[in-house]
Amino acid sequence: GYARREDSCSVDLCNNLVLSKDEKERKLKIKSSKALVEKTIADKYGSDELEFERGMIKLSGLKSLPAIDFEKQATLKDYIDDLVFALYSNIRLTKIGLDHAAEIKGKCQNDKFYQLLNKLS
Repeated sequence: GYARREDSCSVDLCNNLVLSKDEKERKLKIKSSKALVEKTIADKYGSDELEFERGMIKLSGLKSLPAIDFEKQATLKDYIDDLVFALYSNIRLTKIGLDHAAEIKGKCQNDKFYQLLNKLS
C-alpha cells in the first residue's frame, strides 16, 4: 500500500474528522470524544484550528497517535483507590460502578484513616 498524505485536518459539527487533500475531503466518524481528538491532533501538530501548515500529514501517523484522556484516567484512578480503601477497611458497599463513585467516596471519607491518607498525599 501507499502512504496517503493529507493537507489539512479538521473536526466538523457532526463529530467527523475531515481530512482534506487537493480539494477532496474524506470524513471519518469520531466514535467517542470529539474534544479528545481535537486536543490530540492540536498537541501533535501545534494548531488549534487543526490546519497543518508544516506540510502534509501521513494518514498512518494520524491513526497511530496516542490519545490519552488524562481527566478520565484521573477519575478512574481515584475511583479504584476508593474501592481498594473500602476493601481493606471493610467498608460495606451496596453498589459499585463508576456511576456510584461519589457515594463510595462519601463512605470512605467517613473513615478517619481515609482523611489521614488524603492529608499525606
